[in-house]
Amino acid sequence: MIIRLSRAADALAEAPSEENFIEAGNTFRKLEEVVRSHFGYEETELEEAIGYYLGSI
Repeated sequence: MIIRLSRAADALAEAPSEENFIEAGNTFRKLEEVVRSHFGYEETELEEAIGYYLGSI
């Protein structure tokens, strides 16, 4: 997904068209969705450990 975003950004830099802008934006939003989902899952799975180790902060 990061490679796709890099390619979309390169295409946008080479040819700043509306189509390339939309493609880069869509790719970014998909990557953001995947990253947020992954970290949400990790936070849920590690909730007890996080609370134990960071509870006093």
